[in-house]
Amino acid sequence: MKNKSANEIKKIIYDSFNVSANFTRPANTTAYAQYDAMNNSTSAPVVLTFSDVGAENGENVLIQEVSIKTTNGASLLPDMNLWLFSESVTATNDNSEMSLTDAHNLLILDVIPLTDSYKAALNGIAKTHNISSQIKLKSTSKNIYGLLQADAAYTPISEEVFTINISGMRLS
Repeated sequence: MKNKSANEIKKIIYDSFNVSANFTRPANTTAYAQYDAMNNSTSAPVVLTFSDVGAENGENVLIQEVSIKTTNGASLLPDMNLWLFSESVTATNDNSEMSLTDAHNLLILDVIPLTDSYKAALNGIAKTHNISSQIKLKSTSKNIYGLLQADAAYTPISEEVFTINISGMRLS
């Protein structure tokens, strides 16, 4: 067998990332219905920004795990969906059915379902394990952006805090 030169071998380097974003929901206990947007405001919601997912602009990354922690220990979290985008989009008001423009729909990188919920007395967590979602970041950015959506009815607590964590590998 002939030895290959260094120029003939493509080297793949893996570097891990672990990023998070959080929000405090409004001071109410209005129940969420399936498909409702879950965010920080009923009038001026903010899109979640996950900074420095990539080490370089336009990098390929592999998302392997997503978790959402909450300060609500009263009940299990519902099934939720984390919508990921290549750039910031317009967020839907909290407790309204999530809506995207056609232009924003084209920016979707992935939708990650969060279906495994765990509860303790004062807080809870929802996770998705063993994800293998490879995405390419926008050529001018190292970030991804997210919107959280209820996929089942859920009664929150007032000013509940959600912390969303995404981890995986950078592929270069």
